[in-house]
Amino acid sequence: MPDVVLKKILDYCDLKSIFTLRKVCYNLYNFIDTVVPNSHLTDIEITFTTQSILLSITSSHGKPVSINYLNSSGGCVLTTNTRKVSVDDVDFIEMFFADFEFILHYQKSVLNSFQLDWSDGSQNKCGTEQRVSTVSRFFQNLKVTLKKYQLRVENIVLEIKEHEFVKSVVSCIHPEKLQRIEISDPFGDLSVLNLDEIVELKQWKMAKELSVFNIPVSSAIHYFAHFTRSNICMECISFVDLMKLKEAFQNSATFLELIVNYHCFEDEEQLETLWGPRNCESGRQYDFPRSLYYFEMPGFDGVLLLIIEPFEITFSRIEKLCVSENISIRK
Repeated sequence: MPDVVLKKILDYCDLKSIFTLRKVCYNLYNFIDTVVPNSHLTDIEITFTTQSILLSITSSHGKPVSINYLNSSGGCVLTTNTRKVSVDDVDFIEMFFADFEFILHYQKSVLNSFQLDWSDGSQNKCGTEQRVSTVSRFFQNLKVTLKKYQLRVENIVLEIKEHEFVKSVVSCIHPEKLQRIEISDPFGDLSVLNLDEIVELKQWKMAKELSVFNIPVSSAIHYFAHFTRSNICMECISFVDLMKLKEAFQNSATFLELIVNYHCFEDEEQLETLWGPRNCESGRQYDFPRSLYYFEMPGFDGVLLLIIEPFEITFSRIEKLCVSENISIRK
């Protein structure tokens, strides 16, 4: 069969089909490894515990595939939807990364999402020396593998809270196509996430959207001002922080929305002192009063709206037509 025809056939194959074709004959094996066809993956999800790794992959050309790598005495147990295989004298982390590298080797297109869930990674569960060693070994291997293949992905979803592991993943993703970063703590124990090193990464600076759930962040507020959309939690926010955000958003052509959940608001009394009386809303649709401030966005269409509620502050860009005539728009 001519090479052109073979390449065309491979364009319609998912990852499982490519692997199957490699086993047909030696010539086809060599051809596939020379051409390196695209596996057309759209999503990769990894769920890691200290005893197992679940790999779930979705392709635009085939059905979703899940493989579970289970730690076993003397080896590793692999489980899929259709089969279960025991492999002796092979560590489950080693087995997983051998397959993961093979998968990334055939991934040429941009992924929609890469999701990592460290589902038993809380500090109070990570006290034994063996557990710490397993976690460190997994993330070190992950960093090496991601750095080698420079995965291009639009959305990163990380269910881990330790900032050193967040950085090790984000820093190895190719920044070119990155659109959104989501970080969450699966345990919700409210330990603070330090992003001081992460905010210096090119990946952070080029991403358009950010969501941080169940974890208060400790970094300065101005590090979040470049995102088009973001949702974060902070232990404490101040009037000075609001001033910085207001100025940044008034001069942004791309800003759309920022939501900040907070526990403490410093210098709140300065709002009316410097910005004048609040536009307050209350009624049956709200359980509590809302304070609203409207600001000009010189040179841009729209108005900057600041909404202050108990424990939540929202900046958003709205159309000028949405502002009542009796509302004062501040500079």
